[in-house]
Amino acid sequence: MSESSKKVGFVGIGNMGGHMAANLVKAGHSVCVTDASEKVVSEFLSRCPTATKAGSLKDLAAQSEIIITMLPQIDIVKSVLFGDGGDSLIAGFAPGKLLIDMSSSDPMKTRDLQADLAGRGFDFIDAPVSGGIKGAEAGSLAIMTGGSADLVDRAESVLQAMGANVYRCGGPGAGQATKALNNLVNAVGMVATVETLLMGKEFGLDLDNFTDVVNASTGRNGTTERKVKQFFLSHTFNSGFSMDLMVKDITTAMRIGEDAGLPNSVLTTGVKAWLEAQKDLGAGHDHCEISAWMEKISGRTL
Repeated sequence: MSESSKKVGFVGIGNMGGHMAANLVKAGHSVCVTDASEKVVSEFLSRCPTATKAGSLKDLAAQSEIIITMLPQIDIVKSVLFGDGGDSLIAGFAPGKLLIDMSSSDPMKTRDLQADLAGRGFDFIDAPVSGGIKGAEAGSLAIMTGGSADLVDRAESVLQAMGANVYRCGGPGAGQATKALNNLVNAVGMVATVETLLMGKEFGLDLDNFTDVVNASTGRNGTTERKVKQFFLSHTFNSGFSMDLMVKDITTAMRIGEDAGLPNSVLTTGVKAWLEAQKDLGAGHDHCEISAWMEKISGRTL
């Protein structure tokens, strides 16, 4: 192991985390993993044979300099961290270890968690990501950090192995706030894009050509570049990011505005579409199925 490599424990090696942990292995870090699914762990170890499987959460934390959580939401992060009378990460913690939560979590709860851990003498930063499965696989994620500069410095070599850009967004919770607000822009933009496509189709435009024009013009955005042709027009809704997680992120973002007393009528309209789509479709759908749902309620197809 080189002088710059770290002993990293990784909790949650699913669709995103598995690729992120694999890139840590490729970068020469010593990686120990765990996941709720034994099958997922076995498949990961077959791809990355130099990685190891943790015997327990306590053991993973005890043998790691840096512990990364990549889990669906902060309540699950807190469950594996503190345990419910059973195994826990905190049982293996010691001063000098650094916990990095790369999950998409609630910014205010993240602040509270940082304060709790600081009171126990433990170090913590939040570092959620954007870029999807392709970005996780390519190691090109945008990583948004929240925490003190010295702790982000300590994490830099590990974070750079997973992302093309590591952004310093501010104090504890700032990474999570940045991620949630980014997803709010994305979500409302997706709704606006689908409505625009339906208008164009109704007028008689070729939507492949229309998308090319938008992507060469001022209307270009992440949805037009990476979702319209890939998922909306092909009706193959397999982006790997669920509608449930999108709704979680955008409702979190809306609370930031509500707590500040800011007007948000335009955003509220866009978010309402997501809430109605989730209710209508039910759990377990890809977030790109917002397009199919909007086709359904309009009575038209792309």
